[in-house]
Amino acid sequence: MSINCDVDNQKTEKCLEDEQQTRAVQREKFLRCISSIVGEYCNVKTVELNNVSGFYHGMDMHVQEIFMKNLSTPYSQLKNGLLRTQDLLYVSFPDIGNNSQSEKEKEEDVDPECKNHDSKL
Repeated sequence: MSINCDVDNQKTEKCLEDEQQTRAVQREKFLRCISSIVGEYCNVKTVELNNVSGFYHGMDMHVQEIFMKNLSTPYSQLKNGLLRTQDLLYVSFPDIGNNSQSEKEKEEDVDPECKNHDSKL
């Protein structure tokens, strides 16, 4: 009976290790994706049905706040802004995948090939 228990424990441990490895890979992919879109223009729809837009510049580690530059709201234009994700319906990035130059490339005058190199890591 103890042999069966040991086998079951080993299977459970293996399943937990596999699940943990899968989550680690998913977390890494998500973080790489989020990092690759810094400086990209985005549109945001709030729960109050307002449309705001600006340049995405990161998130906090808990994915509860989005940092924006040149934030355009229905009420004003802000140099920098912080959006709470709980107040948002969606965030869209219309220029991702297009050949348009992002704010990051304009500011730093980065060669587009360098940007592509980072996404291949």
